[in-house]
Amino acid sequence: MNPLRIVLADDHAVVLAGVRAVLERTEPPIEIVGAAQGAEELIALLDRVPCDVLVTDFSMPSPSDHGQDGLRMLQTIRRTHPLLRVVVLTMLDNPSILRAIREMAHGLISKRSDLRELPAAVAVVGAGRSYLSPMLQAALESESGRLETALTARETEVIRLFADGYSV
Repeated sequence: MNPLRIVLADDHAVVLAGVRAVLERTEPPIEIVGAAQGAEELIALLDRVPCDVLVTDFSMPSPSDHGQDGLRMLQTIRRTHPLLRVVVLTMLDNPSILRAIREMAHGLISKRSDLRELPAAVAVVGAGRSYLSPMLQAALESESGRLETALTARETEVIRLFADGYSV
């Protein structure tokens, strides 16, 4: 069996190194084939390096990314690499933003979760299934009681602005 080929992305070098260290100890083995520290760098990497699963931070601000927020980044990745399985790591806990991310990612994990959760999530997503961190599932359920709520275009735009640092 060939190992899962993984690309990692996070704008914090320490987080990137930690995620790499956790995943490299995974059984069955995986192969880290690349890493990026910004959305623009990530999209360029995905265009040249084949991989099975992307593990990425949701919000990676960078002056060179030309306003590429997390939602736009995920939309671009889904459009240009439709078969790529995506796991998003996030510190966000706003239910509206989490629902928007879930629409575009196959896996969603809180950065506050236990480290052992990450390899399990990657394995589940790599096998073609979806994964939602129990911590984030609880946040979603406590807010609305419903996990599946489609957002309007205007709601999505408000979430983008919120994620960019604007106040509600």
